[in-house]
Amino acid sequence: MAQPAKQSTRQLPTHEDDSTTLTGDRKVSPLRRRFIQDLELAGLSPNSVKAYVRSVRRMSEHFGLAPDTLSEQQVRDYLSHLQHEKHYAAGTLKIAYSGLNWFFKHTYPRDWHTLPRLKPPKQVPLPDVLTPQEARQLIGSVRTEHNRVCLWTIYSCGLRLAEGCHK
Repeated sequence: MAQPAKQSTRQLPTHEDDSTTLTGDRKVSPLRRRFIQDLELAGLSPNSVKAYVRSVRRMSEHFGLAPDTLSEQQVRDYLSHLQHEKHYAAGTLKIAYSGLNWFFKHTYPRDWHTLPRLKPPKQVPLPDVLTPQEARQLIGSVRTEHNRVCLWTIYSCGLRLAEGCHK
C-alpha cells in the first residue's frame, strides 16, 4: 500500500547544468521525474519542458526547500521577487509563472486560489519602424546640430545606429 506524501523541510539538491535534469540520471528526484513526464505527456516542446522545470528548480533553490513543501504565500513572494527585485521581463516572468502554475495545478495539485488569479504583465511590443513624424520628432529633440545632422544622415540612408557610428 502506498504511503501518503508527508510535508517535510527536506532540501532539494541544486543542479548547475539544466541538461542533467531531463536526462534521467541519478540526480532527478521522483517528483521532478513526474513533473517532466506530465509536461511531456501534455505535448509540450522540449524547450518548454526545460524552461518549466528550470522555473520550479530556481524557486526551490531560492527558498532552499523542495517545491512540494512550499506554501502559497512563498510562491507569491517568489513571483513578486522576480518581478520587483530581479526585474524579469514580462516574457520571462510569464514562463516562470506558467511553470509554477503547471506544477501546482497538475503535478502536485494544491487547492490554492491565488495562482490561477495571478496574471503576468503584458509584454508591450516595440514598433518595428518609426513613422516619418516620429523620426522628425525624435531627431528634432537632439540639442546639438552636429549630432542632429549625423542622426538625419543615418536615418536617411537607412542605416542601423551602430553602422552609422562605426569608426
